[in-house]
Amino acid sequence: MTENPHRPLLSLSVGVTGHRFNKMAATERKRIREQLHAVLAAIDAACAARPGNVSRNTWIAEAVEEKLAREGNAAKPTERRAHG
Repeated sequence: MTENPHRPLLSLSVGVTGHRFNKMAATERKRIREQLHAVLAAIDAACAARPGNVSRNTWIAEAVEEKLAREGNAAKPTERRAHG
């Protein structure tokens, strides 16, 4: 039996609630793409500013955990396991 390839711990999927992207006006699609690009560029810059090699996925997961902790909604932190 062959093993399944390792999956990332986190993946990001972006959707526009209540709308079908391909049916939106071109100007709205362009605005959404530009906003998403700006957010991801800011996250990438924050990752690059940290020592070591921090992935975008790790940065997003840490940001969500920090936000939950600030709001008092933090669940028990999950153990991160290394793939390998």
